[in-house]
Amino acid sequence: MVVYILLTIILIYCFIVTPYVTNHKNDNALYKKMNDMHESCIYGCSSCNTYNSMTGGRGSNYFIESKSDVNNTKSKCLTTVWNLSHLFLYAIIGYIYPDPVSLVSWFSVGVSFEIWEKYAYNCEDPLDVVYNGLGLIIGSYYKSLR
Repeated sequence: MVVYILLTIILIYCFIVTPYVTNHKNDNALYKKMNDMHESCIYGCSSCNTYNSMTGGRGSNYFIESKSDVNNTKSKCLTTVWNLSHLFLYAIIGYIYPDPVSLVSWFSVGVSFEIWEKYAYNCEDPLDVVYNGLGLIIGSYYKSLR
């Protein structure tokens, strides 16, 4: 039940709130703050060239205002807020559904969602699949400790 509530909230956020932010980014200070959060880099290296190969698969709409990134620093961001949201959501799912069949099923859902993001919105990030898998492993591991 908890997972379904979380997924409903996430879907509302992804399909209603985020598009509204994108279309009205200059209208409201709250949406400006949300946009800044979406574009924040949790972990990156502005001088590391190896990140380009790891983040090069991100869609052109991954960051809402990606055209404003003159120095290309966002492409060198290894961990974004979006990545962390994937990690935390999938850790919760892995904790609630730790059996191997469920883990594979949820991982497949994550892969499918990234494919859909690519073709529907061009906002995919292949690293999200990695963070999904890590989250599932972390969640199921913590469940096994109980």
